[in-house]
Amino acid sequence: MNKIKLKDANFDKKLLFWGAYITCIICALYPFFQIGFTTADDLEYYMCALSGDYAVEFQRYARNTGRFYFLITKIFYHFPYIVDNLYFTKIIQYSTLSLAFVLFAMIIKKIFHSKELSLFVLLLLFAFLPITQNLHIAIIAYPFYFAFSYSLFLGAILLFLVYTERQKMLYLVISVLLMAISLLFYENYLLYLFFFGIFIFIRNWKIYGKTLFLKSTFYKEIVPFVAIGVLFCMVYFGYRMYVSTERGFYSGVTLAQDFNWKNFFSIIWGYNKTAFPTFIFFDKPNYLQIYSLLPAGHISNFWYVLVNASIAVKMGAILLTTLLFVLLKNLQLNFKWSKICIVFLLFMFFMFSVHLIIATTEKYNSNDWWANCAGYATTFYSYGFVIGIIALTFIALLKAFSKKKWLKNIAICIVLAINFCWFIIMGYTNEHLSRIWQHEQRNITMMDKLQSANILDTLPQDAAIYLGKIRYTNPMQLDFCNIFGQNSSSCSDYFSLKYHKKYNIFEKSAIFKEYFEQNTQKPVYYLEKIDISKSLDVLMAFSKINANSISIDNTENSDSADSTFLAATTNESVICFYSPVKVFSILFSLSDSLTTAGYFYINNMAFPLQNGINAITISNKNIRKEMTTFTLKSDIPFYATQFSVSTIGKLDIPIYEIE
Repeated sequence: MNKIKLKDANFDKKLLFWGAYITCIICALYPFFQIGFTTADDLEYYMCALSGDYAVEFQRYARNTGRFYFLITKIFYHFPYIVDNLYFTKIIQYSTLSLAFVLFAMIIKKIFHSKELSLFVLLLLFAFLPITQNLHIAIIAYPFYFAFSYSLFLGAILLFLVYTERQKMLYLVISVLLMAISLLFYENYLLYLFFFGIFIFIRNWKIYGKTLFLKSTFYKEIVPFVAIGVLFCMVYFGYRMYVSTERGFYSGVTLAQDFNWKNFFSIIWGYNKTAFPTFIFFDKPNYLQIYSLLPAGHISNFWYVLVNASIAVKMGAILLTTLLFVLLKNLQLNFKWSKICIVFLLFMFFMFSVHLIIATTEKYNSNDWWANCAGYATTFYSYGFVIGIIALTFIALLKAFSKKKWLKNIAICIVLAINFCWFIIMGYTNEHLSRIWQHEQRNITMMDKLQSANILDTLPQDAAIYLGKIRYTNPMQLDFCNIFGQNSSSCSDYFSLKYHKKYNIFEKSAIFKEYFEQNTQKPVYYLEKIDISKSLDVLMAFSKINANSISIDNTENSDSADSTFLAATTNESVICFYSPVKVFSILFSLSDSLTTAGYFYINNMAFPLQNGINAITISNKNIRKEMTTFTLKSDIPFYATQFSVSTIGKLDIPIYEIE
């Protein structure tokens, strides 16, 4: 009976531990839950999945970049979007990222033979996921592509380590296959393969010494890896010779013609430094200020951050500290100093080598902006090594003070305090910066809701639709955070592929002017969007433009929506406000002065006009409805690009209630 109770008690402890472990991870990932598309590439992969035109896409990518492997593995880029559902995409994102982290932790366990250390590293990998202006983690950009291919590489390493223990050929064969497949995702793995070959050589040298080249085991282990590396290079460069054009290939895989050593070292360090916890917090406080919802804004003070961090962040920090305490108290510090130092140096070496190839290419080495930006998408590959370096530093600290219990306890307290502070700062930072991409997801949602409300279907078939600020959303002007900012036709393609309907959509002023000069009698609609940077609220105004108010000035520097629609007026707009706030005020400006009494109409209810700015408070009684939609008409034209919205409460103006 006592044995049964003891087993039950152990089971309860394990259940409590793993429950806390998983909850801590959820708290760490919480800021990313509302993020959808983040780059133009992600949107392009999604739209390709919608169209199903994979063959043409794969060939175009392969030829333009000179990467033959796109013909084989490009399909995996689109896998998160084969089901048109954000939750499915999120499941793929988190599953592949978790797989990569778990495999990295398992390699740590194989090297150090410590379950506690592997769980320690795994927890840190989730806890300190950084987010920067350059989208350098796979959970935010390029879902599945980075994390899955990295998992293949890590799986190859892990299985080879298992092979060295069990000497079963099957593990070696699968390891070689996984390594070969990972090469078909990214040529940077070729560099890893080279270093892995050196590891195999050193391992066999330690066993066989000078008789190394006489042993079949050595050739059995190294020849398959050398073969796949040589074969990959032959096919890679052979394909580039076969499809070469006068235009050349994508500059990101072409060696820099005017090599710049300063930019080379800037990339090697700059693309890695943002993987360290709290870097962005101290380096880019202005980004936090822009997206802070706090009355006082952002203040770089830990106590201020601690007080104003969300409940999820505080709970995660407490759980992290508790879990690390349990793991470190049970951690046996019997690791050899030589092993700690060697693995530490290897992690340092791999961290810097991740970007060796990128740092030599034309796109990055020859462009000062790319060379000096903080972090990049490929920083994901160095993140695990950064966390490994941090974890080994903590372990070295504990081991150095492990001879006396009270010194070890002080060292544990220092480690716990550092990790607690880091988790608070990282959670606070991620919550702020994730709002950049949450805005982008709101834009997608708003367009979906425009379609579901059949607003676009009510337009004449020959109507022209100009997308104004729909493509320019974030106040920091970060183009890589603008999913529609890098492709002039992506919005129109999105509408066509998503809704299976063809709309006459324009996104470039010059193209629209050319169209309008030949079709002055056809109706024109303008879509204006307003992002509220301090929240996730989005206002869209869909207006029928009065043709005589459109500017077709063709002088220099007039190629912009601002010049074309600067004075554009309308007498009717459909207003959509996507926000949890149900009482808000809309302000609009008349383009002409009142000479007689006039009225504006909200869903056909009349309100008196006044000269200049007019305002109306909208009260939506349906609190469950995500978007408030109504029609604004006016006897006097008003500007289609001069809307504003206030959510500070009821103003001393007329109120219209929507049931």
